[in-house]
Amino acid sequence: MVRLTAREGVLVIDAERRLGGRGAYLCPQASCATAARKRGALPRRLRAPVKVPDDLEQQLQVEAARAAWKN
Repeated sequence: MVRLTAREGVLVIDAERRLGGRGAYLCPQASCATAARKRGALPRRLRAPVKVPDDLEQQLQVEAARAAWKN
């Protein structure tokens, strides 16, 4: 699972899971990100108007690969 949060109105990945504020967790698969984008789930979950980056799916895949090496 990847934690996402809003920073200055933009959705960002919280890789260290330490940023303050409300966060949302999302599976790192592109299909999950696409579905969340279509449903408008991320701004609703964060309870804030946020701009979802166009390359969110790619960012999640990179983060998932990076997290796989962490223990």
